[in-house]
Amino acid sequence: MDKISATKEKVKQIKKGDRFSKIVSSPGFFLTVMLALPICTWTIFWLYTRLSSILLAFQLPSGDWSLNTFASFFDRLVDPNNALNIAVRNTFVYFGTSLLFILPGSLVITYFLYKKVPGHGIYRAIFYFPAIVPQVVYVSIFIEIVSPWGTLNSILGWFGGSIPAAGLLGSPDTATWTIVAYVIWTGFCGDILLFGGAMSRIPAEVIESAKLDGCGMWRELVSMVLPLMFPTIATVVVFTCTGIFSSSGPVLLMTGGEFETTTIAF
Repeated sequence: MDKISATKEKVKQIKKGDRFSKIVSSPGFFLTVMLALPICTWTIFWLYTRLSSILLAFQLPSGDWSLNTFASFFDRLVDPNNALNIAVRNTFVYFGTSLLFILPGSLVITYFLYKKVPGHGIYRAIFYFPAIVPQVVYVSIFIEIVSPWGTLNSILGWFGGSIPAAGLLGSPDTATWTIVAYVIWTGFCGDILLFGGAMSRIPAEVIESAKLDGCGMWRELVSMVLPLMFPTIATVVVFTCTGIFSSSGPVLLMTGGEFETTTIAF
């Protein structure tokens, strides 16, 4: 009897092991484990923070529920000297820079890299550098360049000009536009990666046929390349528009939000 009981127990353990191995090896278990982390991350860091923000919008610092926060917001929004009004203005400046300067510039640069102009490998490395080197390093270099003792001041000295003693980042008249110049200088790399992938998928036969018909580079870009990669361009434009209120330069690293450089994101 003992042997029979022991045998039955072993059979049960083997069956349990088989069930466990089947569960672990099933596609459903694999998908559950792989999706658990992103779902938890989304729930905590996106859904919870959004719901908390909505509830906080209806609360006063004392904890009482009220709509006074909305009235205060609109009062500050129409005040031209209020920091919130300045933040909105600067946010739209950065948004316009991304949409009107960086995006078209990235398209033109990517097209010339796609056509493999002389030195395209060096240009590619130069434009990709901002995506590789930490932003703190680039900001530190840029601050030195635009400082009163920097390279830009030396260049202006050749033409009889100079940078103000406070520096370009130390004056409300020039601080924001100086950061915009930095954003343009380092802002091409992300779009170049996307547009470069889209252009590389254009069939070579189409481009060769255009060359045989005498199509120049400008006509090729406008009439063939851009229409064929329009889905990618449309996606970039949509993402740029949806992130309008998070548009911001490296305000924290440059000025810490001083000299009227604050943005909504900051």
